[in-house]
Amino acid sequence: MKTNGLVMLICSIITILIFSSALIIFIDNTDQPLLVNSTKESEVNSFNTSFQPTMPTKETAATSTDDSGYEWYKQGEENWYRSAGSYDEWVKFEN
Repeated sequence: MKTNGLVMLICSIITILIFSSALIIFIDNTDQPLLVNSTKESEVNSFNTSFQPTMPTKETAATSTDDSGYEWYKQGEENWYRSAGSYDEWVKFEN
């Protein structure tokens, strides 16, 4: 009976050591330094103001159609046009 108790104690200690070691290894492997975002506000603003919209694709749906037979696509402050229903390339409207 004493040997069963001793075996159980040894097994319990070994189990605790194995789980503790695994936990330490896991914590050590996940303890990576966090990346610090060093982007300055001026860099963010510079990026935002330098963004240029791209030309819409032929498949881009029109946002409106006029009475002269043209369909229009508005992208930000830019307007694009083409013949209604043509699926041609969009042409940028220059004022």
